[in-house]
Amino acid sequence: MTFPFLFAVMFGDMLHGSLLLAFAAYLCLGYNYILKGKGMLADVLPFRYLVLLMGCFAVFTGMIYNDFTSLQMDFFGSCYEISSD
Repeated sequence: MTFPFLFAVMFGDMLHGSLLLAFAAYLCLGYNYILKGKGMLADVLPFRYLVLLMGCFAVFTGMIYNDFTSLQMDFFGSCYEISSD
């Protein structure tokens, strides 16, 4: 659990995290199909749940950081007001 969390703290980005999450979902859902093909993805299958956690945590920390491919997303608004004195 600590590696996916620390990965997400360093890599907190919503788009890249969602791409990683989609790849991990493909690995988890297509396990039997990938295993029959015996291609290069068969070597990654033992780590599919680790990659899934890395993607989930990266999307979550990207939301916390308000980061979407280095563009700031204002999901939660701000509690500060700019006053013109």
